[in-house]
This record gives sequence, C-alpha cells and structure tokens, in this order.
Amino acid sequence: MAASPPPTIDAAWLRELCLASGADDATAASLDHLDLAGERGHALAALPGARSLISLAVRMNRDNTRSRIRPRWFV
Repeated sequence: MAASPPPTIDAAWLRELCLASGADDATAASLDHLDLAGERGHALAALPGARSLISLAVRMNRDNTRSRIRPRWFV
C-alpha cells in the first residue's frame, strides 16, 4: 500500500499511487494547459473546482479486441 499523502500532493507521489493501484502508466495535467482548453468546461461541469486531471493507462488483452466474435447486442 502507498504511503499516506504528503501535505502537498506532487505529481511524482500521485503517479506512484496510481501505479501501485494497478495502472500501467499515469500522469497529471493542469486544467490550465492549452492542450486541454476544449475539455476544461466538461471537466469543471463534472468536477467543480478541479485544477488538475489524472490520466490513467491500462493494458488491454489484445486477443479480446481483435476477436471476430461479438455479442449479439454489439451488432
């Protein structure tokens, strides 16, 4: 289990927490970043007062995504 959070949460501690929780990769980004300008309104509507976002990446089973067999409801 990860250590308790420091008084000020930094990106390195947050990334380690995400990796320890099962993510294969993780990063934090400020909502003020220009590349997130299109997402800022959506993020603030869902999370008022948010200043940063966390992005998590998790590996998928490649065979399941390539399979031609799909559930009937998927068609």
